[in-house]
Amino acid sequence: APATTNTLRYRLSRRWHAFALQRYYSYRYQTLTGSSFGDVSTCQNESGIYVGASSKAENYVSFAGYIDLAYHPWLRYGYDGASRTFDTYLMLTYQKQDIAAVVRYRYREYAVSDNGSWMPQFAATLDGTAQHTLRFQIKNLNRRWRWMTQIHANYLPTSADYGIAAVQGAGYAGKKRSLWGS
Repeated sequence: APATTNTLRYRLSRRWHAFALQRYYSYRYQTLTGSSFGDVSTCQNESGIYVGASSKAENYVSFAGYIDLAYHPWLRYGYDGASRTFDTYLMLTYQKQDIAAVVRYRYREYAVSDNGSWMPQFAATLDGTAQHTLRFQIKNLNRRWRWMTQIHANYLPTSADYGIAAVQGAGYAGKKRSLWGS
C-alpha cells in the first residue's frame, strides 16, 4: 500500500521562511518500526497538508505559525465515520537584553467529516472536540537573578468549559548552587 510525504521549503527573504508538507498514508499501509509526520501516532489512514512560516521580522521580534489540515477517510478510534483535524498555531516573541516575552495561540479541532470537507467549523455544535489555548510568558534572563510569569488559558467551545492558570517563579543561579521557587 502506498505512503508518500512531499516537502517544500522556501526562503522568501533574508527574514522570512516558508515550509509546506503534503502527506498521504493509505489505510492499508503498514510499517514495523517507521514513524513520520502526521496527525496521529501511526502512519496510516491519513492525508493532509501542513503549511508554516517563520520570521525574524525585526531585531527584537520573531514570528512563527502553521496550519495543518488532515483527513482520515476510514474509521479510526473514537469516530464512527470519516474524520478530519484542523490545527493552527501562532507564536510571537519579543526579546531585548534580559527580558523576553512570548505569546502563543493554538486552535485544534477534531471532528467527524460528514461531507468529506477538510475545513474547520469553529462552532459549538461541532460533532467532535475543539480547543483554544492561549499562553503568555514573560521572563528575566539575567545571569544570576531570574524570574518568570506565565498565564495559560484554555477554552473548549463544544462543552463551554474553560480554565485559567497563572504561575510565578523566581530564583538565583550561582556558580555551584542554584535555587528556584514558584
